[in-house]
Amino acid sequence: MAKIGMKDVHYAILTNDDETGVQYQTPVKLPGAISAKISAKTNIDTLYADDGAFETATTLGEITVEISLADLPLSAQADLLGHTLENGILKAKFSAYL
Repeated sequence: MAKIGMKDVHYAILTNDDETGVQYQTPVKLPGAISAKISAKTNIDTLYADDGAFETATTLGEITVEISLADLPLSAQADLLGHTLENGILKAKFSAYL
């Protein structure tokens, strides 16, 4: 049986994505990764003709990823949630989605 682990989970901030290319900041390791859950929404449409299914098309929609960590450092919280970190204090930017 294959063993799948969560060792060495990293994130990188996207800095550029246009016709010139894609660029990211240096990847940052997230310590204490425990587990991950990936959920994808799909849609299947069937075209009926000649008294039966003639063609089927599948589309991939939103993909969500949930990661469980032992702890999330303040610097990573600031990066991932859009907050700021000043003198060791996390200053949250509130959103209507929180």
